[in-house]
Amino acid sequence: MQHSWFSQKKRPLLGIDIGSSSVKALLLQSSNDGLCVLGAAIEALPDQALHNRVVKNFDALAFALKKIKRQIKTHHCDVALAIAGSHVISKKVQIAAQLSEDELEELILLEVDSFLPFPLEDIYLDFEHLGISKTHQGKDDVLLTAAHRELVDARCTLLREEKLEPTVIDVEYNALVNVMQSELTGCADTVDIVFHIGHEMMHICALHNNKLVYHKEHQFGLNGLVSDIMASYQLDRDSTVNSLFEGSLEPTWQDSIYPIFVAHCAQQCQRALQLFQHSFSSGNSQCIWLSGGISQLPDIQKLLGNELTQQINIFNPLAKLRCKDEAASELLARHGSQFTLAYGLSSGSLLSCHR
Repeated sequence: MQHSWFSQKKRPLLGIDIGSSSVKALLLQSSNDGLCVLGAAIEALPDQALHNRVVKNFDALAFALKKIKRQIKTHHCDVALAIAGSHVISKKVQIAAQLSEDELEELILLEVDSFLPFPLEDIYLDFEHLGISKTHQGKDDVLLTAAHRELVDARCTLLREEKLEPTVIDVEYNALVNVMQSELTGCADTVDIVFHIGHEMMHICALHNNKLVYHKEHQFGLNGLVSDIMASYQLDRDSTVNSLFEGSLEPTWQDSIYPIFVAHCAQQCQRALQLFQHSFSSGNSQCIWLSGGISQLPDIQKLLGNELTQQINIFNPLAKLRCKDEAASELLARHGSQFTLAYGLSSGSLLSCHR
């Protein structure tokens, strides 16, 4: 059986979210009062350090990890990180119930070999038993998950060079769902929908009765807004991003550039909602949440709500966490919502709702 990367759990875990524009890291610890932040750090990455979530500039990412490790003040640490769902192949299959471990392994390998576009030796494989199948009598539902070995190994090699041990490799939407299931209690007649929008990617995840009913990734993010500001004000990328999140840009950008972006964002969200409604038809009301870097934009909650003609809430699960480190407290106060995925990774083995 191929080595399983998707279900190993150790604690505490340093959650590292490697995005296309920055690396976010969060270290949590469980206590009698709930989760506590031991350390947090964020480091910008140069343009094109990652392309389509594939590492291209190894030196830049290694340097960012080195700085993060120094800020969190850890020498050796188990790490949980995630890869984009678009780089993972998942399939639910039905397999005869009450098989021995050897029989189950043999059938899974045969099943995987039938639908994967590359050889078994080139992948990491994991499976999860979902229970008795509701559609196939006498069989169990099993979720197969595979990721290309080269993609995973590139990240693991960089971590190990900094004496950080990759203990858990998860999928980004799983990290988001972990946090949603912990923080969004919801009502029986409500569907909670979170739009997590970063620099290049928009995740939409929907929970009903605290169970995942829909998830999808869309190629949309803040990169278009950043590029427009750079061109208009003759700024470099790092200065633009820093000024944007710190609120120090010339105010004229909100009159000339911002409305176009908000309208485009609303269009993308509306299309994503239409796809969701087509997939999950119900008469339940919807509660929409906004997470990620986009939530730091000025008045985005109100402006996007006006475009979509419905209320938008900011999803910042780190707002109520205690911090042992003053620097981490100040960082999360400014950029908390950007750490949502890192939070889901670090807390995965600590949350009672972890699937």
